[in-house]
Amino acid sequence: MILQALCRYYDILSNDETIEIPRFGYSTAPISFALEILKDGTLNQIIDIRSTGNKSTPKMMIVPFQQSRSSNISPFFVRDNIKYVFGIERKQKYKEISITGSVQIDYIVTDDSKKRFEAFKTFHHEIFKNQTDPEVLAFLMFLDNWKPESFFEHPLLQKNIALFENNTNFVFRCGEDYLHKKPVVKQLWKTYHSENTPEKEQVNGQCLVSGKSELIAQFHYQINVDPKNKAPLVSFNNDAFCSYGKKQGYNAPVGKTSAFKYATALNYLLRPKSKNRIRLGDTVIVFWAETTENCEDLVNGFINYYPQQPINNEKSTDSDRVTDYDTEQLVEDILKKVKAGKLLQEKVLEIDLDTTNFFILGLSSNKGRNIVQFWHQDTFGNFITQIARHHLDMEIGDRGPKNISFYRLLLATLPKSKGKKPHSKKPDNQESDFSESQNKKIPPLLEDSLIRAILTNRPYPVRMYTAILDRMKLPRNDDEKTPDHIQAGFIKAYLLRLSRAGLTNLNEDLITVSLNDESTNVPYRLGRLFAVLEKAQKSANPKIERTIQDSYFSSASSTPGAVFPAILKLNQHHLSKIRSEKPGLGVYYSKLIGEIISSIDKFPAFLSLEEQGMFMLGYYHQHNFRKGEESDQIVKEEKP
Repeated sequence: MILQALCRYYDILSNDETIEIPRFGYSTAPISFALEILKDGTLNQIIDIRSTGNKSTPKMMIVPFQQSRSSNISPFFVRDNIKYVFGIERKQKYKEISITGSVQIDYIVTDDSKKRFEAFKTFHHEIFKNQTDPEVLAFLMFLDNWKPESFFEHPLLQKNIALFENNTNFVFRCGEDYLHKKPVVKQLWKTYHSENTPEKEQVNGQCLVSGKSELIAQFHYQINVDPKNKAPLVSFNNDAFCSYGKKQGYNAPVGKTSAFKYATALNYLLRPKSKNRIRLGDTVIVFWAETTENCEDLVNGFINYYPQQPINNEKSTDSDRVTDYDTEQLVEDILKKVKAGKLLQEKVLEIDLDTTNFFILGLSSNKGRNIVQFWHQDTFGNFITQIARHHLDMEIGDRGPKNISFYRLLLATLPKSKGKKPHSKKPDNQESDFSESQNKKIPPLLEDSLIRAILTNRPYPVRMYTAILDRMKLPRNDDEKTPDHIQAGFIKAYLLRLSRAGLTNLNEDLITVSLNDESTNVPYRLGRLFAVLEKAQKSANPKIERTIQDSYFSSASSTPGAVFPAILKLNQHHLSKIRSEKPGLGVYYSKLIGEIISSIDKFPAFLSLEEQGMFMLGYYHQHNFRKGEESDQIVKEEKP
């Protein structure tokens, strides 16, 4: 199903003239320079086509495809690296000369580099045999006249020598366009590519993807899940995976056309800076809808939501706004409709919600192979609804953004470093924000189980809930004045889904967005009580550095029977001091504590995991009780 969906998506992309995607026989490759060749075969100019910025990066260009190579000599068609194009190689990296302060780069001509250049020349003479096109002939003249040793004397090459690496790729420009884009060259390559399949690979069979009879792919294309560890999605590199004496791809026959389509579509989704790609920990998530309409911004608005920041200084740019205003408004409109139980519009962004298929694929890379972590298929409308329900379940109080990105939610499971803010202010769509050290700390496969729960509207993973419970029990840092709203929101969402699934005795009505002062749930009231006792302590000692939250919060949420008698006794001293300085505030705290305790018959010896979650909710709600409402209550107490 994955391969079939990707093949269909390739057909959609290839029929869209506004999208540049390789056709059969072509692929994308990083190209750094274009060599301009005159009609007499001389090298006239070296054009730098790399992107500009802090670090120049090669341009991804659609070029004729060639199989990956290791140490074997196998030239590419009308593009290649410095060893094949010029017959030289770089001996070593930059070498500092301390006397002059200059930089020396050692390039040499070796027997190996000569063989590669000769193979490159012979290969193109074979394909361009009997051609009369003047620009093709100019290219062949360049190859015939070039001598690897002349590299060290050519002024253009010496001028740009510091920019070249052994893996620097070149294309050729003859006339007004690149050589590989000329119609005559494209036709020659199409003929050569289709007719020069090695005999050992000419195995006909029925393709499992298309159902058609065609040549079967023995080896599948590499997928760029991890640029440092490229590997095919389908491979049989161990005899234990083979059967009936078949080798490699013949064990699961996929036609060469289908193999090309699915790999090209997937690599297109995984391309750098793709809006269809999101990294969560070790998992790379790609998503797409079977439509030519652009839905990436809306999907990112739900998965990788980041609220707009006001621009208050001249240095800020529009790029600081990750979620654009229109997308933000659309996300909020959808959330309101789902919350009210209303049906979404039949079309969103000109996409039919009921008939347009939507796919989401989770991949990871490990030791030379790609791993499918999860696969989900649904209609676009159902996908939006499930994501919206997740955000509504996470909604808590009026602090912080209502829509929490998956990235920030996973970060909430990690312990906070002392003196550092718990979440990066950088946009959530920057994969670099997830450092390798953070990736290693996230429990294995947590990203996958979280995504599955969200997309299927099922209870969230227990280990994520327990991890967040443990994080909330830790003392807050100096820069954290309030409990973490993301952690509290997830605890609320977890308990809500447990209640809906009938997996707990908790009533769904008791799990509210904001403070529920009518709830008689004992763990919830204990959490509220602890928050009030903490506030009273701070009011009595404004400059206190270590509160009961630092000393007792963890044990109070687990074994309240052993903790609350002690902190209630301590609270009497705090109330006595408050009454002497601020009588109204003292009366307010006394009444509030009495009201909360009134429905608690006894302090439980232990609290279960679900009860600890209710304790956290009560604590969060009471701690974030609006200061304006609290002040009004205090003023009332001070009046005679």
